[in-house]
Amino acid sequence: MNYVDLFILVILAIFIGIGVWRGFLNEIFTFVGFVVAFLIAFLFYSFLGQYIYQELQIPPGLSNLISFIVIFLFLQIFWSLISAFIYRKIYQKWQNVPRFQTMEKALGAGAGLLNGFVIITLLLLILVIVPIQPKVKTYFSDAKIAAFFVKNTSVLNDKIEKLFVPAANEAEAKIR
Repeated sequence: MNYVDLFILVILAIFIGIGVWRGFLNEIFTFVGFVVAFLIAFLFYSFLGQYIYQELQIPPGLSNLISFIVIFLFLQIFWSLISAFIYRKIYQKWQNVPRFQTMEKALGAGAGLLNGFVIITLLLLILVIVPIQPKVKTYFSDAKIAAFFVKNTSVLNDKIEKLFVPAANEAEAKIR
């Protein structure tokens, strides 16, 4: 186990703590919103990216990345507003049920762990795909826990690579 693995364990513990604090319903709404926003952003970023490229003359890779981020953030904000309303309605109905609070917190830990898995997997995929120094890449790929997150994600790997690598290459070319 190296420092990357230790860092991952600490992050997962933080996500579990947040899950206990926020509760199951909040964490599930967060998870669903994140996944749906991520998938929709992946489906439609190229359309907005093309528009940004044509109108603002930003390189295509960066245009696609910007459009992905804009769509993702817009959907996250939109979902947060909707889910807050739904959460309040559900919570008000169930808050007086015996043991609801205990169950809400316990299940929240699991939902928080699920959120942590998703976030860490995506971050590690991006770090493995994006062109960074080989020494840093090796450090991440040598981590045992990190390898668990990255393996069996080839479908995501290809999609993330298609989005992030051109943007990283264009940004690097601009810097030079």
